[in-house]
Amino acid sequence: MLEPVIDKETFELYKTYCDINDEQILKKHLMSVQQGLLSAVRNYKCIREYKFAFSRIYYRFFYNRIIQHAQQLVLKGQEPYFLDVGCCTGTCTDLRKLYVDGYPKSYLIGLDIEPSYIQSGHRLFKDDKDTCPIQFTIADLFKDDLKEYINKISIVHAGSILHLFDSEDMNRAFMRQIKKLLKPGGLFVGGHVIANESTVFYRKSDKCTKYYVGVDSFKDMLASEGFKEIELQMTRKKVDENDAPVLYWVSFLAVFNPTS
Repeated sequence: MLEPVIDKETFELYKTYCDINDEQILKKHLMSVQQGLLSAVRNYKCIREYKFAFSRIYYRFFYNRIIQHAQQLVLKGQEPYFLDVGCCTGTCTDLRKLYVDGYPKSYLIGLDIEPSYIQSGHRLFKDDKDTCPIQFTIADLFKDDLKEYINKISIVHAGSILHLFDSEDMNRAFMRQIKKLLKPGGLFVGGHVIANESTVFYRKSDKCTKYYVGVDSFKDMLASEGFKEIELQMTRKKVDENDAPVLYWVSFLAVFNPTS
C-alpha cells in the first residue's frame, strides 16, 4: 500500500488543528481515512495518491492574497464569504488550512454533492459538525436552489473541478452558476488541468475520454462571462502516455465585473 509523504506544512496543519504530534501516527491515520474513502466513493486518483490529505490551495499564487482580502473586507464592515465548490475531502483540508492561517472562520463554507466526503473530512480532522468552525452544505450546484448564497459570496474556489467536465458548454454552465453567487468585485479562484488547445483525449491508463479546455479558450470564456483582471500561473503536467496533448496545472484568479 502506498504511504503518504508528509511535508512540514502538512504536519504542522494536523498538529495545530487536531493535535497529532507524531508523523507515524499521522501516516496511519491518513491511510485509514483513505481506505474508508476508497470503499465509500469513486476510486479517484487523487484519493489513491492522498491528495485529499494535503492543502493544495496553500501553494497557489493567490493564497496569501485571498486571506488578506478577506481580512480587509472585515475591517470595512463587510462579510467575506468564501465558498469552496466541490469541496470533497481534500478541499475540506484547504478550508481548515485557511482557518488555521487566519481566514475569518465565520465565513468559510464548503459545498459538495457527496455527503461521505464531508463525513470523511470530519474523520480526517477529528471534528464534527458541532466542533468544526466551517459550515458545510450538501447540494448540487446545477440543480439545487442556493438562494441563501446568491450575490453574497466574496470568493469562490473551484479546486480540480473544471477538468472533470466533458465540454466547453459544461465549463461555461459552471461559470454561470458561479456568477449567480458572487458579489460584483468578487474573486473566482482555483486550479485545474488545462491544455495548449482545447482537445478530447482518450486516456488509456484510466480507460476514459477526457476533455481539456485550452489556455486561450479558458481565458476567453472567463472574459465573456464578465470576469476581468484574469491571472494564470501554469506548470507543465507530467503525462505518461506518448500521444497525450501538452497539459498544464493552472492556478487562476479572476475578478467578477458584470457591468464592464
